[in-house]
Amino acid sequence: MDQKKGKAFIHRSSKIDFYETPYSITNQLLEEVYIKRKLLHFSDSILEPACGNGAIVRMLKNKGFKKITAYDIANTEMPLDFFKEKSSYDWVITNPPYLLADEFVEKAREVSLRGFVFFMRINFLSGQKRFRDNRFKGLKWVFILTRMPDLRVEIREDGKYPTAGIVYAWYIWVQNYVGYPIVKWIDNGKYVLRKGERRKE
Repeated sequence: MDQKKGKAFIHRSSKIDFYETPYSITNQLLEEVYIKRKLLHFSDSILEPACGNGAIVRMLKNKGFKKITAYDIANTEMPLDFFKEKSSYDWVITNPPYLLADEFVEKAREVSLRGFVFFMRINFLSGQKRFRDNRFKGLKWVFILTRMPDLRVEIREDGKYPTAGIVYAWYIWVQNYVGYPIVKWIDNGKYVLRKGERRKE
């Protein structure tokens, strides 16, 4: 899995690119949902349905989560289609192909027992159709990154990344949650590459 660089759901649309999630971004999420809020438990089953090279899975395993199912429709080792998933999992955690974000939300709502966590652009919060179709039902937290990561570059072992012009956030839906989402910020400034760091690992 780690050696194959696929493009998640690329056959569905030539516009959908593969963007890996920097390790530090996943770690900061886990600080919020596991350490601070105790939302995740080591006994929870987790599905990562657009795993690419396994960046998010690697961080979950590093924290001690073991019940992880991961695949990607474009990965030659595990070419499974999330939209055909029949099993249920406590959590779905992924960085979905953005042009299929709405479909991913509905499928995750169907297969998750406790909730689902997506890393997406902040402009997912806009759109009348999305609002009318109740895409935000159960959305409990939105954790906005204070600095805008450039996901077009290869991820680094030190978790650092250059910046770009798109704002990203972690979205956390919780099954049976009723109410408005709580907006928080994650200060990721220390992971932004400074001048002279671009070639260092």
